[in-house]
Amino acid sequence: MLTCREVSDRASLYLDGGLRWHQRIGFRAHLVMCKACARSMDQLARTLTVLRAAEPAPPAAATEDSILQRLAILRRGSGADHVDQEQSDRS
Repeated sequence: MLTCREVSDRASLYLDGGLRWHQRIGFRAHLVMCKACARSMDQLARTLTVLRAAEPAPPAAATEDSILQRLAILRRGSGADHVDQEQSDRS
């Protein structure tokens, strides 16, 4: 059976589905026997649920394109192209 330390070390893998079936069985067996680890896992699972729900949605492709276009315009306006040209001339 796993120790409390091993359960703690593997908690994220367990919650992310990264353990093999036999590792999950050992993990669950420990949680049945150890109420302290079971409480810790419950708290960790709840925390991950809240954090995942709070993650901002990735920007839409159109938004990404708009951002890249704006950066290119800003770069041109700041003279960065001139600096890049000078560096390539030196090479």
